[in-house]
Amino acid sequence: MVTLTNFKVNNKYYIILNMYNEYNKVNEIKLRVIINELIPKMNPNTVDYITFSTLSSSKEFIKECGLNSVAIPLPYIKKTETLHDIFKNIFIDDIIFLINMYI
Repeated sequence: MVTLTNFKVNNKYYIILNMYNEYNKVNEIKLRVIINELIPKMNPNTVDYITFSTLSSSKEFIKECGLNSVAIPLPYIKKTETLHDIFKNIFIDDIIFLINMYI
């Protein structure tokens, strides 16, 4: 489960977000974002929110807001990663191999 402690303001993250369309169908969106603000819940009956801006290098966007800042309820975020999370499990040889494969 994703919590506010998973995030730091002004840090970049890769998130997988569950968004509902006009037919109440869940669409999974993968975004590269920068966190603008953490908004803790005000009482036990509400949820935490985060405010973020999608980075221009993101392959997907929330079509209603584009690169503008948006506040999202924390339960909508399915998964979050930072580069540190990704690189702590990969050896430098793996990274060099991947770069060579793309060149």
